[in-house]
Amino acid sequence: MIESPSSLQRIPATPAQAEGARIKKTVTRVLVVENHELVRRGLAALVNAEKDMATCGEIACNAGAAVAAVAALGPDVVVIDVSASRGEGMEAMQRIRKHDTGLRIVALAMSDRPDLVERVLNAGAAAFVIKTDVAARVLEAIRRSQKRTPAKEAAGEDAPENSRQLASRAGRCLDRIERQIVEMIGRGIATKAIAVRLGMSVAKVETYRRRIREKLNFPTATQFVQFCVQWTERAALTATREIQSQACAS
Repeated sequence: MIESPSSLQRIPATPAQAEGARIKKTVTRVLVVENHELVRRGLAALVNAEKDMATCGEIACNAGAAVAAVAALGPDVVVIDVSASRGEGMEAMQRIRKHDTGLRIVALAMSDRPDLVERVLNAGAAAFVIKTDVAARVLEAIRRSQKRTPAKEAAGEDAPENSRQLASRAGRCLDRIERQIVEMIGRGIATKAIAVRLGMSVAKVETYRRRIREKLNFPTATQFVQFCVQWTERAALTATREIQSQACAS
């Protein structure tokens, strides 16, 4: 016979048990979603070797299974391979975000192709890590993702300078077309669509992207896309405040 929780006598925790519970709460619970078993095991071993984090589950990339695992295991962070075949990783990430908008996701991929980075960060990932750098970056990305909101962290790397200073410098050194391109990238618009909207070739848009990165001194595509997302969010917030101010004045 199993007694109901209300019928069980509450026994005060010993100091050792209380301390153990406190320590357990400080451990970040990580769910690993990765198709390749060897990579999955390697990531789990990497995480479990740290004192401040532990895996709560390991599964292959399947959207339905990933959402079910999140609901059943309650992880703090999900590490997911978004470059999995047939788009399973991206679908899994998007469905997880719909299920729990506050859950932190660290995305893994084989490359930092600009279009992939844009899609991942705009879909709400808290960090983007290239698989070739996984050993050096993923642990730091997991830790940072717990401290920052989605789209504010990429690959465990800080922006080259203070975000406000960078935005101010961008406003001074970028021309009108360059600012438009930054805004459209931040809104998740693909390069081909940007080319159509601006009436130029895809190659010319790519040239503009390289020029903007050089002007703002972004060493990686991930950092550049991160900045574009932040720029767009800041512009939207500024516009909202101006509208509210005008409404109050009238």
